[in-house]
Amino acid sequence: MHIKKSDSSCPNYFQRFTEGLATLGCLHALQQHPQIFERFMCYSEEKLTAKTLGKLFVVCCNGSKNGEKNKTTLGHWRDYLNNCEGHNGGVSLQDILKFATGLRSLPPAGFQPKPYLKFGSVTNLPQAYTSGNYIILPILSSYEHFKNNMDKGIQNPVRVSYV
Repeated sequence: MHIKKSDSSCPNYFQRFTEGLATLGCLHALQQHPQIFERFMCYSEEKLTAKTLGKLFVVCCNGSKNGEKNKTTLGHWRDYLNNCEGHNGGVSLQDILKFATGLRSLPPAGFQPKPYLKFGSVTNLPQAYTSGNYIILPILSSYEHFKNNMDKGIQNPVRVSYV
């Protein structure tokens, strides 16, 4: 990444941007260490994988008494992510990310708050809270039932609005 003085083909905006960076003391750091700033300054869509998405979501147990059921559900979740990675006409990993966070790709600066999983949906469908970046997974004993309900919930989400 190289920043040079603005020429006649470049509007005043770029010059004002570099002056703003210089005022904050960032321009010199950016020029000295471009590789560090590149991920924040230059958009590059990272390919979503089941592994990436699996690491992204933190598991929130909150002292649950359903330890074994939660472990089974977590196994279903991991299998579901792997299944969606192939995206054979069903739900894609981007669909899952959008369901949970409202975004179809990972933001360069990460999420705030960090996405997490909860267990024990009141219904047999997953529930997502995009304002908090979390999903409540349904606790279901069979993977097929879990998969079908996740697909149904993600493809046809119930939109709730508060006034």
